[in-house]
Amino acid sequence: MIDLMEAEEAVIGHLGRIACIDQDVDEHGADVPISFPLTFFTMENAVVCRATLYTRFNGAVVLRIDADVAEADDSASLRQWALDVPGQLPYVQIRYERNSRDGTATVTATHSLAVDQLTRFVLEQVVSSFDFIVPQWVAKAAQIEAVAEMNAERQSRRTEDTARTSTDEDHSDDEGDPFGVDEDGPTITTTVHEATGVDAVLKELSNLIGLEPVKKLVRDLADVQRVATLRENAGLKPLRPSPHLVFTGNPGTGKTTVARLIGRLYKEMGLLRRGHVVETGRQGLIGGYIGQTAIKTTEVLKSAEDGVLFIDEAYSLAVGHHLDYGREAIETILAYMENNRGRIAVVVAGYPDKMKDFLGMNPGLASRFDHTLRFPDFANEELVEVFELFAREHDYVMTPHAREHLLRVVGGWPRGATFANAREVRKLFNDVVMRHSASVVASGMSLGNGLIEIDTCHFPDGNGSTASGARRFGYL
Repeated sequence: MIDLMEAEEAVIGHLGRIACIDQDVDEHGADVPISFPLTFFTMENAVVCRATLYTRFNGAVVLRIDADVAEADDSASLRQWALDVPGQLPYVQIRYERNSRDGTATVTATHSLAVDQLTRFVLEQVVSSFDFIVPQWVAKAAQIEAVAEMNAERQSRRTEDTARTSTDEDHSDDEGDPFGVDEDGPTITTTVHEATGVDAVLKELSNLIGLEPVKKLVRDLADVQRVATLRENAGLKPLRPSPHLVFTGNPGTGKTTVARLIGRLYKEMGLLRRGHVVETGRQGLIGGYIGQTAIKTTEVLKSAEDGVLFIDEAYSLAVGHHLDYGREAIETILAYMENNRGRIAVVVAGYPDKMKDFLGMNPGLASRFDHTLRFPDFANEELVEVFELFAREHDYVMTPHAREHLLRVVGGWPRGATFANAREVRKLFNDVVMRHSASVVASGMSLGNGLIEIDTCHFPDGNGSTASGARRFGYL
């Protein structure tokens, strides 16, 4: 097992290649040796991050990275936003800390990972996530704070105006607004799902490409819940299936998309009040030291109250090692599900074979989930439809020859247990767009069909694979 000194050398070595480490100088202008905790800056957006090393009770060394998001007055709107954020990215979580003494709050972006298995690639992904999301969170927190200040100022003006009006003998304006509408009154903005009705959500589900077995089971579940409500209203005993679900399937088969629709569906059927979806995984639930996992998992569960908690790759919690905290996270989730019936729906997802191991990890786990939705791999024609969907969303069209070529390309892809389905299509689409862009620039084109038309020549090669070293772009 790596010791603290080795961990310091490893982290500094990796960070020196992917970030800018802030290094002090002495009175002679010489560099002071780097020590922890240390400050570094991301390359792209110069996000200021702090790296701290600490040792767990079992001797494992953990690296924690933090970045300041906001220091502001504690407010319900800022707190609710922070609670809704966890799990949106794989490597960054938000920590919201209230200071009861002065009524302020600190919002911090954070991530912890074991140094034992740390590689430059993993750390680069972590740092890139901070670089990408922290500026967005800073801007959002500032916006929320500005709106809160504006509303407070409006409320103060209203109070002053009311005080002045109450001392005025002339009340002729009292009847000017019979409905009591105050154009300058404070406004509260709450983000909720649009109330579209059960049928509208089911129609949106039906419009998804492929997933026929999933669509049928979701429609059946909706019918059972509808009839249960009718029976309840008629004074009969309703039989409601568990709202908790298991999704099994390879990557890129639409599990996250359907989980979001499930949240809306449950809201429209009255099973959940908000229907929002909090997406997380092992990184969002497991703590870095003993006792932290239960706290961290409970915070995520609370953020998902009245909505759906979607745990992707849930099988990663089923690690057999006795020092792993996955079992603690599972027990915390089970207790929360039991104590908050009707307040939360839990959807767990992952590879079919590995999810069997996960459900067998705790005797009470499998019994909480009545239904398993199996997400099949996309057929070749469906993969082509996914590509066409990406193209339409970005104002591209394929020529008939390009479509025929694409069908041959996806038909030649190996279909193993880890086949990424729509994610593979997105990668291919990104490569095609890059080649199309290079072609447009080289030809000096500025108008015409060439700006939108994808042809056979824009595909990487005959079998659709990308040349070695080709650049990927976009967040997949």
